[in-house]
Amino acid sequence: MALLNKILYIYKLLIKNNMMKKWLITQTIKKMFGSRKFLYTVIGVIVQILHDTIGLDPVETQNILMSIAALVLGQGVADMKK
Repeated sequence: MALLNKILYIYKLLIKNNMMKKWLITQTIKKMFGSRKFLYTVIGVIVQILHDTIGLDPVETQNILMSIAALVLGQGVADMKK
């Protein structure tokens, strides 16, 4: 009987641990999509991937990426001052 109680106890801990992992992943994703730096970076990646489809030449793509890099660095400086 004691062994069964220990097994049930461990099982409950595993379930709680799994719930905690799901909660942490959810919170992390919420923070990521709430971050301007993350959104700027995603836009930069999308522009880089779709530059032929959109019809941008390499110079325009480079200018967009440099602008996004400046935004990300500026946002990083602003976040450090918070």
